[in-house]
Amino acid sequence: MPAWLAPNEVLLSGTVRDLVAGSGLEFVDRRRHQLKGVPGEWQVYEAV
Repeated sequence: MPAWLAPNEVLLSGTVRDLVAGSGLEFVDRRRHQLKGVPGEWQVYEAV
């Protein structure tokens, strides 16, 4: 598990965040990160 990821956190991409717009979920911007096995950097959000 990456050091920036805490147990029991729900993190998701901007695409998923956009797909659930209007659901009542709230999100916190967790910045851009390099994800293992995925090329490039990805914007990551935490569902709260």
